[in-house]
Amino acid sequence: MRPVVTDGGEAPAPNRRSNVVGRLVFFAIAAACFLFLYYRLNGAAVREGLPLFDYMRRVFANVRWLPWLFLMVAYSCVYLAIDTLEKALTGRKYLAADHFTAADLFVGANVNFMLAFNLLDPRPVFTDYAARMTDRDAYRRAKEIDGKLIAEMQAAQPAQPQPA
Repeated sequence: MRPVVTDGGEAPAPNRRSNVVGRLVFFAIAAACFLFLYYRLNGAAVREGLPLFDYMRRVFANVRWLPWLFLMVAYSCVYLAIDTLEKALTGRKYLAADHFTAADLFVGANVNFMLAFNLLDPRPVFTDYAARMTDRDAYRRAKEIDGKLIAEMQAAQPAQPQPA
């Protein structure tokens, strides 16, 4: 790997020791997971009176592969869409133009909602975009209107008895 050049000087070389330690830790965790699964699966096979290979062949023969495949394709498409949105927003202030558009209204509302409920990784490009979408006078006015309507609806509802 070549060092990054900034302001005419070279960046310091990456710390190789921490890189090796990180790889060893990753390898140890992967090995521990493999051993855990092996012993669990082998124990199940022994309880069934089968060798591990025959047990696994029987288990996989009973898997409904088509629904599983559809689920994995759909799951992959969601992450493809998220990564595509990240690329589309990288280096840009707005999504479709150099100014706020209806696309930003729609996408910004969804990004903000998904971030609020931890449905989207809080990548810097998404959090920055959501901050830009909510740092607008129109957004603040709309939130103020929503707040008044919520207060009116709550005031119109009869008081609910509180549990003791």
